Amino acid sequence: MGIIKYDGNKIIPAPLVSFNRDFNQLGNGQVIGQTYTVTVNGTMIPYMGSPTSSGTFHTIAGYPPNEIIFSADRLQACLNKQKALLQLFNASGMGKKFEILNDDSATPVYFFPRNISVNIPEGQWHDDFQYTITMQVDNIYPSPDGVITDNIESASESWSIEPQDQIERVGRPFTYRVTHNISAKGKPVFVSGIVSEAWVEAKDWARARAGINYLMIGSGINNVSNMSGYNHTVSETIDVVDGGYTLGESWIFSSGNVLEDYNVNSIYSLDGITRVTVDGNIIGLELRDKQNITTSRWNNCSGYYNSIQNDILNRAQTYAGVTLNPIALTQNIGRNIGQGTLSYNYEYDTRPTNFISGALSETVNVTYGLKSRKFATIPVIGRAAGPVLQGLGTSEAQTKSLSVEFVLGPRFSGFNDEAIRSSFRFPIELISGLVNALDPYSAGAYSSFYDPPQETFDPFSGRGSYTINWTFEV
Repeated sequence: MGIIKYDGNKIIPAPLVSFNRDFNQLGNGQVIGQTYTVTVNGTMIPYMGSPTSSGTFHTIAGYPPNEIIFSADRLQACLNKQKALLQLFNASGMGKKFEILNDDSATPVYFFPRNISVNIPEGQWHDDFQYTITMQVDNIYPSPDGVITDNIESASESWSIEPQDQIERVGRPFTYRVTHNISAKGKPVFVSGIVSEAWVEAKDWARARAGINYLMIGSGINNVSNMSGYNHTVSETIDVVDGGYTLGESWIFSSGNVLEDYNVNSIYSLDGITRVTVDGNIIGLELRDKQNITTSRWNNCSGYYNSIQNDILNRAQTYAGVTLNPIALTQNIGRNIGQGTLSYNYEYDTRPTNFISGALSETVNVTYGLKSRKFATIPVIGRAAGPVLQGLGTSEAQTKSLSVEFVLGPRFSGFNDEAIRSSFRFPIELISGLVNALDPYSAGAYSSFYDPPQETFDPFSGRGSYTINWTFEV
């Protein structure tokens, strides 16, 4: 059985290893370099091999004994083995010795990879899991024979990561503009004549390298490997005469699929009411799979707005430092479907919470008619000072009136008889508690009487009013 080692650590069961070698040539056919792509495909089993179920590698001769792993622990064993592989083939492990042997005493085929990527595809990860390790290698020892050419004379590839002024969201990191430029000068392919133009070879070489390379963009100071690339754009330049091709790509890198910023403004007035406005803008980001849109800007934008609507009041209260009525005074929403943007404006104030459940607005007024000294006016003929005022030793009865106006929003439910009757019914249950609490009898009056209350209600707007007048004795 073959043996595979990396940095002295055995990988058991031994995976399958494949090699691909590319040579770089000048226009005259001279070989100026070579690149091997080494692909390792293997399967890990939770109860056997190296690394073990705890994530340690076998480094001595022979093979480690099989382990007893209960069914309930197999998933964790697979996860431990995955973690061990990822740690072995991480960025700090590049350039170590990779060996392929028949047994522990054989002379190995070995190389020192300079680029490594590890892919663990989806699966249940219970009985086993597959993995693929891809490595870029300059030389393999001992050197194999044979020639496989890549029809590229020269090439260059660069990445640029630039922080943007616009933040992703409040409390979230800045976004980045990531650009990827690939240039190549190709060579024509001849089979009894030209079968492929030089620029086509350059195009194929460059396009094969298009897309996001997280190993590359995650290696710099501005590490964006934990973000995703959105709003992917591609530009191309073809030089048919010189056989050249240039491809440029650009992304916005963000940890989420929208950008948002908002302002919280407070206005303090002498009426004792504080008004707070929240103005925000949401920009949806587009995600593409090659040239196909997988999630649109508008879907991301609108979905995010739906998720934060209930948090806008909390933002206003948090940054204004006041407790606000949860029912907004105004709401203004602007939508640009094509651009995938949405703007919003909410206005709140510190008016007390409504008495009437579900009311959008309400006004409650109470008027008192207090005691007075009752008197008689007696005219006297010829008295220049006017009539004589005579106290009667009693007073007028005390009065109290309640006026309630409210807006519930449209309540009309249909045009059949039952719906009409239900819609136009005055919702007395919403204010009965308020009326009972303000009845003078509830406040200790000896007796209390009231005139017929006046009720009005418009179900189309949900606007209603209620008026009641009491006469009472204390």
